[in-house]
Amino acid sequence: MTIIKQGVIPGNRVWRGICFNCSSEMEVLEKELKVSVDMREHDEFSHAKCPVCGGNFIMYPYKENSK
Repeated sequence: MTIIKQGVIPGNRVWRGICFNCSSEMEVLEKELKVSVDMREHDEFSHAKCPVCGGNFIMYPYKENSK
């Protein structure tokens, strides 16, 4: 058997976001988030609190997760 493209286990996917308040950038693993799905667009997203200013992040899956 040969692996043509290696995937990423869902809990280990990387998510990224930018704070609306202070423009900090954050990267987090999916297993640390509570993931929601936009029913109309079928996009995954998550809300997180900024560790710098306490503002709000909206996190999205980082597309370049697989090798």
